[in-house]
Amino acid sequence: MTCRAEHLSSLDVDVEDSAWIYLTFPERRRAELHLDFVQRAYTRTCKVVGETGTALWDFNVQEVRWFSAEESSSEKLSAKPEGWKSIPYVFEANDMYVAEMVHFLESLGSGTGPMVDLEQSRDVIRVVEAAKKSSEEGRPQSLNWTSEATAGPVVAIIQARMGSSRLPGKSLAEIEKRPMLWHVIQRVKRARMVDRVVVATSTAPADDAIENMCQENGVPCYRGSENDVLDRFYHAALAEKPAKVVRITADCPLIDPEVIDRVVRRFERGDLDYASNAMVRSYPDGLDTEVFSFSVLERAWHEANKASEREHVTPTCVRKNSGRPMSRTIRRPCTSIIAGRWMRWRIWNSFGPCTRLFAIGRRLE
Repeated sequence: MTCRAEHLSSLDVDVEDSAWIYLTFPERRRAELHLDFVQRAYTRTCKVVGETGTALWDFNVQEVRWFSAEESSSEKLSAKPEGWKSIPYVFEANDMYVAEMVHFLESLGSGTGPMVDLEQSRDVIRVVEAAKKSSEEGRPQSLNWTSEATAGPVVAIIQARMGSSRLPGKSLAEIEKRPMLWHVIQRVKRARMVDRVVVATSTAPADDAIENMCQENGVPCYRGSENDVLDRFYHAALAEKPAKVVRITADCPLIDPEVIDRVVRRFERGDLDYASNAMVRSYPDGLDTEVFSFSVLERAWHEANKASEREHVTPTCVRKNSGRPMSRTIRRPCTSIIAGRWMRWRIWNSFGPCTRLFAIGRRLE
């Protein structure tokens, strides 16, 4: 981050009233932010420039405009005129402030949760502090959300088995002419924060079908004890040599890759050994994501001696912790007074094929 902040107005206040902030991210991504609280002409725009085009929101012009580099290239070949396209869009004046005031009043009346959680608020403060320091010292400041302790590949392990007292064979139950496990694998692979996806199942003969499905689709499959689930999961992780492990169950065919990414990002700040969105429910059932360090998993594998400690994975990991803050529940940003805990994903034909990417914000019951 590089920032230049100044006091340009004649107002007798001891605070910067103009700031230019430049952010450089990995993968050649950049962002620029200009804050000016004294300029006469009111402007409020948001511009996103990518490899395939540009999108521009102009709150004064009352329209959204975009330019497609791909369409421009095809238009050149066909000798058609090129340029920006637009659609009318009315932006309400001061909509952000109105939304904040409405949320504040709803919080007083019905206890609506915060729009920004404590961790996100802390991130904002870190950005502000880095910006002020960059302006004062005249040099860039580094903002690294990943600690050295968490550096390394992120491996998602999907626990699958054919045995189930309520629904035998559910892992390979057919949805849209594909096994349920296939849908889970495809959706987890869409998570940008996950490097590799593997399946862990048991050596029971009934689970041969799971291994066969994985081989047909080129997905690593590790098999272990049917009863010692912790040992099975540990050896699946050990073979992949991860720094971080994401635990997903095979009975969640609508798992949301965006939710997975959010939990992983929270974990990668490096101040926790375990992060989850399920310890305190705010997301619908079926979106459960757990992230923990391999070192915590290994410690639990070594120290768990009772059979009751080895028939599950994460409860043992939580108990066998390093003494650091152990867990954090990643809450769903609350935009409604309806508690997300009581929502459930249901498979509807109106969703279209499950291979399509749809997220929690678009498909809530």
